[in-house]
Amino acid sequence: VIAAAAVPAIANSIAAGAHNTTPPAPTNGDATALQVDGRGNLVVVQGKPSGDARDAASVSTFKAVASGNIKNAAGNLLSLEALHAVSAGTVYLCLVNKTSTPASPDPIFWRMKVAANAIYRLDRAMLSDAGIRFTSGIGWAFSTDPTTVTLVTTVTDVCVNATYA
Repeated sequence: VIAAAAVPAIANSIAAGAHNTTPPAPTNGDATALQVDGRGNLVVVQGKPSGDARDAASVSTFKAVASGNIKNAAGNLLSLEALHAVSAGTVYLCLVNKTSTPASPDPIFWRMKVAANAIYRLDRAMLSDAGIRFTSGIGWAFSTDPTTVTLVTTVTDVCVNATYA
């Protein structure tokens, strides 16, 4: 651990990494050397939400509806699965930053194309552990238009599952 008094001098130094079998445990205000693995590769840890946020994730399931509200306050969408079990046509699953159920012509925050007889998954493989941040609320809608919410009319064979915090 580098003492706080030495921090100003670090800015004028050439960056170097240190390999530690046990990572340093800096306290508030301390700086540490860049950490590298045994081969000299920089070790990077991506930010994650607190364990409490992921442990307290909630689940919402919607069946046979064209739109819904996953969370009516700010939050993080952690995963989403959409089923479009119709034999023809393509719909767009649109996510909307809104505290209530989306309607035409709400602006789209994020959209994904869901083909006929397909399941679309948006999960940690595509997102960070923190998910997608929504500052107002998390709404979704099946739309026939990829640019603005235009609700589908046939909703008997659609389903959305989501986890959020």
